[in-house]
Amino acid sequence: FYEGNVVTAYVRLFDSRSLMVDESTITGESLPVIKDHKAKISKDALVYELKNTLLSGTTVVKGEGRAVVTKTADGTYFASIAEGKEKSPKTPLTKATAAFSKRYVAVLIILFLIVGFVGFLQARSWLNLAYILIAELVSALPEGLPIVVTSVLVVGARKLSRKKTLVRYLPSVETLGSATIIATDKTGTITEGKLIVKEKFSLDEKMTNIIASLANDAKENLGDPLDIALKNSIDDFDKIKKKYPQIKSYPFDVNLRSMASVNEVDGRNKLFIKGAYESLKKIAQNTKEFKSLEENLDLMSKKGLRTIALGYGEYNDRDFKDWKINIVGLIGFLDPPKEGV
Repeated sequence: FYEGNVVTAYVRLFDSRSLMVDESTITGESLPVIKDHKAKISKDALVYELKNTLLSGTTVVKGEGRAVVTKTADGTYFASIAEGKEKSPKTPLTKATAAFSKRYVAVLIILFLIVGFVGFLQARSWLNLAYILIAELVSALPEGLPIVVTSVLVVGARKLSRKKTLVRYLPSVETLGSATIIATDKTGTITEGKLIVKEKFSLDEKMTNIIASLANDAKENLGDPLDIALKNSIDDFDKIKKKYPQIKSYPFDVNLRSMASVNEVDGRNKLFIKGAYESLKKIAQNTKEFKSLEENLDLMSKKGLRTIALGYGEYNDRDFKDWKINIVGLIGFLDPPKEGV
């Protein structure tokens, strides 16, 4: 599997490199999920906890991997979602109607037995008694009940249609009217399902834009949603990419929670890195700026924004812990609400 591939079956990974998958079709979450063939999964893990498995209907946004097919077609979770949507759920109205029908039938049976017993005591003929019981049955059946219930629900559905709500299953009108608490999925339902750059804090705005452009694997509209959001927020993105050619790339590392790019700047190799603030802080040298950075990080977090830090420094071909950088910016991302929400 490579970037941009759509997964069409349940597959178990046996090899992966910086693999990230968009599972919004399954979970509704806008951020991609990290997949690792080495991940250990418990037997009772839920479907969205399967870190070593790619799910049918998802899309690879970064990295690559190899896997074996374990389930196809109706055996996949994606198929079970579609199957569940086709079945009409039981609503309070249908449950109440079913319970009423059972009690009503029980009462009718008792009444028929009483009428039949009284007719027998009156020495009525079997034919006469049959006529009486049939007449009793016809008069007891509430023929108008389904029509009345349907008419009331149609009135409710028409009122909802004026508010741009489509009712596919009529009893759901009564269910909505009975609701006291509504829990709804956020991502892709009341939000756009794609990230945008909402806030920036920069100690050096020009350098922040350079790092956001160079430590970025977005190509057109393919790639990590964070990278795409950064690309769309920078006017000179392509110009910066061309000006500073890439020498080496360090894909996103799950453990280090960061990714980096080495680019040529004025004849020297410079390191540009982005990732979790806590990770970059471990190798940052500009400690005097930590207080200001952390105050702004806290403000962004309180607003519910997803945040990353950006830094740069001189490149050396050693381990992450031996790199020395300066953190120059923070970026907060938001999945914005849909228009009218």
